Amino acid sequence: MSERTTSDRSSLGALFAGVFEELSARLLGEVEQRIEAVRAELLARIEARGERPRGMTIDQACKAFGFSRATFERWDQDPASGIHVAISRPNGPRGRVVVLVDELEAWLRDRRQLAPVPRRGTAVAKRRRA
Repeated sequence: MSERTTSDRSSLGALFAGVFEELSARLLGEVEQRIEAVRAELLARIEARGERPRGMTIDQACKAFGFSRATFERWDQDPASGIHVAISRPNGPRGRVVVLVDELEAWLRDRRQLAPVPRRGTAVAKRRRA
């Protein structure tokens, strides 16, 4: 086999690999967009019927209830927080986390009612007055 034929084959292989990667990335992006659109449509239908999902992902719960994922993780790591009543781990301690909507709402409501009043002169009290 000549040197040129080997070079041509490796060039074609590299070209094919580049085209394959580009098409794979484009297809994956389109599939993810379609999945998100279908998911959003299903959630809109559920909300239109006045129903709520029983469980949410952590990101969905953070977005719906207005707190950051870091805050959720901090609560989850603190056994004294009591948020564990609103968390289900159906696949064990290292599995996925399902946030139970009704329990989380109740936990947040209780937490806000039991929140300590900031003492005068603290940064939190000054921010609340401003």
